[in-house]
Amino acid sequence: MVEMQLDQMFYDYARRMEAQGIPMDQYMQITGLTEEGLKSQMRETAVQNIKTSLVLDAIQKKEGIEVTEEAIEKELERIAEQYRMKKEDLAKTISDSQKLSIKRELDIQATIDKLVSEAKLVKPEKKSKKEEKEEAAEK
Repeated sequence: MVEMQLDQMFYDYARRMEAQGIPMDQYMQITGLTEEGLKSQMRETAVQNIKTSLVLDAIQKKEGIEVTEEAIEKELERIAEQYRMKKEDLAKTISDSQKLSIKRELDIQATIDKLVSEAKLVKPEKKSKKEEKEEAAEK
């Protein structure tokens, strides 16, 4: 799971670098990094991303959150507009796995939106002088 996440993060990073006109092999030469070295730097973030994803998946399932086909179509329209394409042409070019990925991102965003909308502000309890002294002593 972590290796798959690292591969995806590396691929995304390479695409961003190349979009800025820097081929990945040139970037590696300039920085002195190898693919393994860059992935090693990304590992902690990859693990955190996986943990976050698992928590959001569990909440989504428990709450029964799922975006509609209409929402997916609206997102496809937005993407097509971004690339100055017709939605029908975009639909022909994206794979089923890419469409599932779009659905997954929308499901995650819907889950986050629900969490935010239902979040309640809780004021922290005021610590006693004794607790503050104990905390200060631990540092």
